[in-house]
Amino acid sequence: FPSHDSILVIGLFSLLFKVNAQIDSARVLTAEQYYTQVSMYHPLVQQANLLTEAARMEVRIAKGAMDPEFKMKYYDKLLGGTNYFRVWDNELHVPIYFAKVVAGYENNSGVNLNGENYTPANGLSSLGFYIPLGQGLFTDQRRTAIKQSELMQSYAEAEKIKQINKIILEAMTSYYQWCYQYRDWE
Repeated sequence: FPSHDSILVIGLFSLLFKVNAQIDSARVLTAEQYYTQVSMYHPLVQQANLLTEAARMEVRIAKGAMDPEFKMKYYDKLLGGTNYFRVWDNELHVPIYFAKVVAGYENNSGVNLNGENYTPANGLSSLGFYIPLGQGLFTDQRRTAIKQSELMQSYAEAEKIKQINKIILEAMTSYYQWCYQYRDWE
C-alpha cells in the first residue's frame, strides 16, 4: 500500500492538472472533492472493484454446470466402396434438482458392425433418468459449487468494501494532516 506522502503527492498533482492556471491560485481542493477523486481514480480502489466482478463470474461458471449437455459419437468406416460400419450415437443430459434426465438416439449400420451395436433400420430412441440413490439427495457437487461461489461473492463484496474503506481512511487522514500542516505553516 502506498504511504501517506505518495497519496498526498498524487492528490496534489491531480489538483494541479484539474485547476486551470487562469483560475485564482487560492482555490482549495475540498475534502469532498479529494474524497471523490480518490474513490474514482485511485488504482487500488479500481482493483478492489474488480473483486466483485471476478466473484460474479465464478457464480456464472458454477451455474454453467447445471446447463444441459449434448454428446454425440460418430464412427464410420468405408473401404472399397463398402460400408463396413457406421455408429451414430446422440445423448442429451439435462440435470434437474436430484437427478439427470437422459434422452438418446442411436442409428448404426454396416456389414461388419459389432453385434452389440445393432439397431433397427430406423434407429433406436431412449429416455431415462439417472438417480444416484443415497448420493446427492440433499446436495451434490454442482449445487455445492454454486453455493460456494455465491458465498465467495458475498465475501468478495465485503473484502472490496474493507479495502476501499482502508484506502479512503488513509487518503483522508493524509488530506487532513496536510491541511493542518498548511494552516500551521501559514
